[in-house]
Amino acid sequence: MPIVVIRDIVCCPEISRVLKDDNVTVYKNQNENLIVFTGENYEVFTSIIDGQYPNYMAVVPKTIVGEVQVDSSFKSSLERILILPADNKLKVPAVKVEAGEGMILSALSEQCGEIRETLPLIYKGEELKTAFNAHYVIDALKMMPEATMSFGGALAPALFKTSDDDNYTIVVVPLRA
Repeated sequence: MPIVVIRDIVCCPEISRVLKDDNVTVYKNQNENLIVFTGENYEVFTSIIDGQYPNYMAVVPKTIVGEVQVDSSFKSSLERILILPADNKLKVPAVKVEAGEGMILSALSEQCGEIRETLPLIYKGEELKTAFNAHYVIDALKMMPEATMSFGGALAPALFKTSDDDNYTIVVVPLRA
């Protein structure tokens, strides 16, 4: 029987895929602080985090300086940028975002040069230059294929929200570029 161990929230699509099956048993293992999803041919284990959840509202920007509607073209551009090989000393795949008349995404590799993409997205707000971990932004877009990306400033987190559900927000903290 295959076993999948879920270590972080990015892996939650595994749980949703499992729950689509008809015969799923969910139980809590008291001794090991686990929740177990059991189906006909699999078991999925995930740890229960015990303790105080961090105050996420502390990182949500109080003011928004600009926003843009992002879609699959934005995600595709980020995936193309990730093709650029990372330098050995730089482990985080940083993507720079320039917003003004339009949106420009770029990344730099000392070995291979720079990649820049200008996207035909309509940005509303003050000009902005910031940078993000490309993987985190792609993970947000996997959860929300079409969303409004709101910026709190160059060093403030970005928010992803859909028009369907105002109660669901993804916060992505920027990198210092």
